[in-house]
Amino acid sequence: MRNVPFATSPSTPTPGGTGLAFESIYVHFPFCSSRCAYCDFFSSVAEEGSSVPEDYCIALRRELVMALSRGAESDISTIYFGGGTPSVLPEELPIGVLQSIRAVAKPPQDAEITIEANPDSVCSTAERPLRLREAGFNRISIGAQSLLERELGLLGRSHTLSDTVHATRAVRRAGFECVSLDLIYALPGQTPEEWKLSLEQACRLEPDHLSCYELSVHEGSTLWQRLSTGEIPSLPSESSSAEMYWIADEFLADQGFTHYEVSSYARGSDRECRHNLSCWSHRGYLGLGASAHSFDGKSRRWWNIRSVGGFIDSVSSGRRPIDGVEDLDGSDLLLEKLMLGLRTSMGVESGLISGSTRADSLARTWADRGLLVDWPADRAIPTVRGMLFADMMARELSDSVRTEGMEKP
Repeated sequence: MRNVPFATSPSTPTPGGTGLAFESIYVHFPFCSSRCAYCDFFSSVAEEGSSVPEDYCIALRRELVMALSRGAESDISTIYFGGGTPSVLPEELPIGVLQSIRAVAKPPQDAEITIEANPDSVCSTAERPLRLREAGFNRISIGAQSLLERELGLLGRSHTLSDTVHATRAVRRAGFECVSLDLIYALPGQTPEEWKLSLEQACRLEPDHLSCYELSVHEGSTLWQRLSTGEIPSLPSESSSAEMYWIADEFLADQGFTHYEVSSYARGSDRECRHNLSCWSHRGYLGLGASAHSFDGKSRRWWNIRSVGGFIDSVSSGRRPIDGVEDLDGSDLLLEKLMLGLRTSMGVESGLISGSTRADSLARTWADRGLLVDWPADRAIPTVRGMLFADMMARELSDSVRTEGMEKP
């Protein structure tokens, strides 16, 4: 791949323009009420009374116009507001940004429009869930993370179990078409039995979708420091974490969920996250906001300034807030397509590796070992076990194609 220096003067050619086709828009809101113990995302604590969130949302709306006013095409079918915590802001701010997106990008009536929310902030007023729904958000992802009080304290979450119960019921009453809960497993000191109990509690709330992520502990985080000093129990063993993965797969299948991506479960295909599926299918998406990434759907990726103040200043000066650009070659694109596709139940087209003797041999071996559903076939589809090895399979297949000198895409 090739990193391209990027200068943000108005005369510099920017990512955008004829030939680009965005199917999704991601909007990053880097504001939280407090920082969780495990968090490694770009975010900051929103201070009460500060004008920064409002200035930031004005900049988001201006960046949108800059990005889509230079001939870039958009056939937007999904919009995703993530963070941070968009719901920590006064609801008129994300609502205003959504109104601008709908006016400029003109998504269809059936577009999937998601907002991430914390259980305590989304119901800070009784009217908030209804106002968000009436504004056009039809899917909500609630950061429950755990349904056990001890684990919420360990993670440094600001909400309680009762907050999650109340929020889930409130957004359902408000008319959200899809309610998703985020959960984290393999926590310090967590047992498989506790993980199943958390899943049972979650399913009692009748969500349409669940995202179950294995905990990642990043160096420098509060959780990492507490683990390093022995202040809290150690992380579960690798075998225990794997057992938790299988507990989720088996228990949620019994509850009517389909395991359609390594960390994602839906009650039917109409409840799968269309936004994520679009990204995993390597389609074009536009990222708005500080640190947001974009992809042109072909071979170019770019990312924004990782600073709220820098982002606001850049846009206010009439400059695209882009910090860097990366052009992907054929090998990079092949690896990405394989990595993304093999983590989903859709898999990848066999044409990506067809003609490679070594890749064909690997695929046959993995099918025999239960990592692929079948081979040869029209698509290389991972089994539930195979999803866990998506990165390994992608790298070995990509290396095989490249070693044999094949041009992919």
